[in-house]
Amino acid sequence: MKIFVAMVLSALAILYFYEPNYKVTELADTNAPVVNPLRNAPLIVSTEAGKPLDFSELNQPFSKDAVDTEIAGQLRVDENGNLIVDGQLKAYFDYFLSSVGLVTPEQAIRRLHLLFAKNLPNDAAQQAMTTLEGYLAFKEASFDFLANPIDNGQAQNDAQYRVDQLEYALNGLKDLRREYMDPQAADAFFQEDEAFADYTLATQKIAINGELTILERRELRAQARSSLPVEMAEIAQQQEDRAQTQQGLQELLNNSASTEEVAQYAYEHFSPEEAKGIVEHHQQDAHMKQQYTVYRDQVEQLQQQGLTDQDFDQAKQDLMSQYFNEEQASMVQAWDLATVE
Repeated sequence: MKIFVAMVLSALAILYFYEPNYKVTELADTNAPVVNPLRNAPLIVSTEAGKPLDFSELNQPFSKDAVDTEIAGQLRVDENGNLIVDGQLKAYFDYFLSSVGLVTPEQAIRRLHLLFAKNLPNDAAQQAMTTLEGYLAFKEASFDFLANPIDNGQAQNDAQYRVDQLEYALNGLKDLRREYMDPQAADAFFQEDEAFADYTLATQKIAINGELTILERRELRAQARSSLPVEMAEIAQQQEDRAQTQQGLQELLNNSASTEEVAQYAYEHFSPEEAKGIVEHHQQDAHMKQQYTVYRDQVEQLQQQGLTDQDFDQAKQDLMSQYFNEEQASMVQAWDLATVE
């Protein structure tokens, strides 16, 4: 199934809910030079709108990545024959636009023009071209906007700077959508994206506010979730619950909990399959640490035997092979280095 991704700021990909070791969403490195594959696409739409139609072109394959896939989204009209502008239309646009790179922008826009004309009344087809032109104008403007450089040094060390940059980017995208698109179309296309963006920004601000208690953080995140559509709110709640569960497990491990304590927590908070894997991993980890302790004792004994460097290295390697497999050996070597340091 062909997968396409809406053009959303990449900083929204990861949310962090940990208390108190919170983190903040990382911004993409916008200093790297990139090329917009849809540069001048709005002009291409305008030019394409005046070209004659040849529906036989639809019999030709569109793109390699579109083979054996269903077109995402829908083209629909209301009872008055006007184009319905909603998320389904955006998905329809993106299905073809996401192939740019394998096809030219001209080919993608040409295919959309033909499909509009074939499947929609004349007025609705023209409305679709107008909406497509505005959408691509926003894409072009947003590409340039997001290419503005950030201070990488400050971004790495200053959580408030990262949040400020995120807020600036999200607000800028909102404004650009309504500058280049019909405001109603922008609302229809990006309502869910913007709701999630607002939620993300709110959670990031909560995360860096060191004056909040754990209870206050949870209450504020609940308020932020309440503004999301129902399905998104449910997903956000699941993510928070999962993060808190993972945090509880990590705290147990950091405190050198026994296998029995880890098992009790795992089977209370995870699926049986996950819990089994967690317990097995903990047992393996504990066994490896015990083996490492024995291994280090024997290495120290070797050091007292007056061996040459070559003989010592060989004897140490033999010990490592005796206690650890190849996969574990690299970790042991890292532990050895940490011990030396």
